[in-house]
Amino acid sequence: MNITSRLFEAFLKCPTKCLLRSRGETGTENGYANSIQAENETYQRVSTDRVMEGTVQDEHATSAICAQDRKFAKWKWAVNTTVCAGNIESNIHIVERVQTQTRDTFAKFTPTRFIVTNKPNRHDKLLVAFDASFCRRR
Repeated sequence: MNITSRLFEAFLKCPTKCLLRSRGETGTENGYANSIQAENETYQRVSTDRVMEGTVQDEHATSAICAQDRKFAKWKWAVNTTVCAGNIESNIHIVERVQTQTRDTFAKFTPTRFIVTNKPNRHDKLLVAFDASFCRRR
């Protein structure tokens, strides 16, 4: 079973919710939760478009990125991509690749997760840390 950022987010909110999602069980529809989800997705899409306005299309990567692919990457931005390492995967909104000046060292990766609220809460910070853990793996 893969541990995804969606399961991790569900675990932060409620361990039982995470267990049910991991088993593929769905609950009843919740109108409020659906509207919050739609608002978050809209904010993410608009923010991603705003960041990408001044960049060249050739510098984008939009497919899944595995740990071994990051060493030889040619892209500058990875947009709405799934990053995987073993059985753990995360959907990161934007990853910026900053090439270092020396050829001996690897590029640095900076994940960005767009959050609709003005002040990130504890769960948002843990999700960013979850994303950042993929960027530190070699």
